[in-house]
Amino acid sequence: MENNISLVEPVCKSSFDEAERNEKLDNLRESMKTFCQIDINFNKYVKCENELEKRRTPEDFETNKSFNELLEEYSKKKVNVEHHEMYLKLEEKIRLLRGELEDGVEVSRATPNIICPVSKQIMSNPMTNKLCGHIYDYSSVIELLKLSKKGIRCPVPGCVKALRFSAKDLEPNNAVKKYISQMEKEKN
Repeated sequence: MENNISLVEPVCKSSFDEAERNEKLDNLRESMKTFCQIDINFNKYVKCENELEKRRTPEDFETNKSFNELLEEYSKKKVNVEHHEMYLKLEEKIRLLRGELEDGVEVSRATPNIICPVSKQIMSNPMTNKLCGHIYDYSSVIELLKLSKKGIRCPVPGCVKALRFSAKDLEPNNAVKKYISQMEKEKN
């Protein structure tokens, strides 16, 4: 997925005419959607396996849900690949290179990242890491922080800062929370 994102700059800065450039960017978008769907499906399988592992006991092995039943349960929760963190990262890079972002800050027409990089789910309580700027869902990152007394490094792949942080380094991101709330109202 990172390689796909790295191809955006050469495409945007190439000598292609606008139609060719748009076609190549659309191809990058489609391949990223495929990669994101694979990632989403993989995470569903991992969640199912972890859930089964938690439930397994010798006494009630026959009463536990099967892997396929759990997978079907998780599959009912549809995740839009265009909300996947890596797809949003690709779109942000395209907008940045096309001048649709100003000084790395998204303009109002841009979509903020609403998917937690830890849980891969839409965030309910987004928190910004003050050290690197990445956003996580509070409950997901707190679970990770419980694993280490020294704090953890940013769980976002490729984070250039990757400094150890703790709960005191998190602050609520009200703009993203408001966006998610507005998006959910429009959906209903």
